[in-house]
Amino acid sequence: MSETRSMTAGGADDTVTMGSNIDAAARTGHGPCLVIDTSYGLTIGVVGHEPCHIADSRAHVEKLGPTVRQVLEQAGLSAQDLSTIVVASGPGPFTGLRAGIVAARALAFATGARLLGHDVLSVQAAWERKRPHTAGPRLVLTVNDARRKQLYWQLWRIDGTDDGDDDDALSSLTPMDISYPQTIAGSIMDIEQTQDRPLPLVIIGPGTAKYGSCWDWLAGQGIPVAARVDDSALCADGAEGPALFADLALHALRTGGDISTEPLYLRRPDAKVPPMLKPVAENSVRSGQQAQGGAGVPADRRAQAPQSALEATREGRDLTWSSWSKEDLRRFATKTDPSVDDDDQPDELVTFGSRNNIGHTGADGGDGR
Repeated sequence: MSETRSMTAGGADDTVTMGSNIDAAARTGHGPCLVIDTSYGLTIGVVGHEPCHIADSRAHVEKLGPTVRQVLEQAGLSAQDLSTIVVASGPGPFTGLRAGIVAARALAFATGARLLGHDVLSVQAAWERKRPHTAGPRLVLTVNDARRKQLYWQLWRIDGTDDGDDDDALSSLTPMDISYPQTIAGSIMDIEQTQDRPLPLVIIGPGTAKYGSCWDWLAGQGIPVAARVDDSALCADGAEGPALFADLALHALRTGGDISTEPLYLRRPDAKVPPMLKPVAENSVRSGQQAQGGAGVPADRRAQAPQSALEATREGRDLTWSSWSKEDLRRFATKTDPSVDDDDQPDELVTFGSRNNIGHTGADGGDGR
């Protein structure tokens, strides 16, 4: 069955026209093909065989290698037999997605197999297109659990007849994105109003069941939710899942589509470049007094005297200690009066221990205790 596809990476108004049969080239025309998806849980399969799925999304590193060996053995293959490796590029959480992509890259490098990447949301939409019990024009919301009470999502429209014509067109109405389910539901309401007629909605992908109350709200607003499928095409469709995934990636290769293995995280990283250190005020003021310049401490690093060892530590975080001399450090650690910064007035320089009445002799000759 022929297939035409024009798709940019997650862009709207992309169109896929696809028959219900899977391209045989994915099974035989390009040799043995391994599919790896760690965008949610762990799913690995050889095209033409049942995939292995592990729902635990926090066990990628320790289970990925053994699972690859397992599925290859079940298919009667070795890693060197592979001609193509297809890996899910996301969208998905950082750690799991990275583990699968790195493993696929390493395996392709070691075996010389061709490496292709493909997103998971369009695969979910293509799976909904070919499911036998759905037909007619409809909206398809493809999702993937992003954790933190968020979903990766993309909205599609399938145009076709009620008899399930193989020439149905699958078009993307939104780019792939990440958002809260309540926000997604609101966006669907807005998009539904722009359609030429009311369309039923199918929600498909991991995370669908978790946020059922949002889809109930949509139904209450007059949008018929025709089906909710809390599963992935790769593991729920048996041997057809890996074949469908490989078919889309191979077609993208033939037509110049996106086959990059760069991960689609969509979420901004938690790690951030630290801000520049705050400069220490040249003339720190304390108790309304202007700090006076002295020869001991560099003028651009003069600061208020610390009131305790803890404050001294905090103050030190903003200073470049490595450029200080021992004399500079001693004076900073012992200075208590910001208005005095002069070695010629030793009475104003006392240690932290002295300020705590430990072995201090006061100016009047007493022991200070």
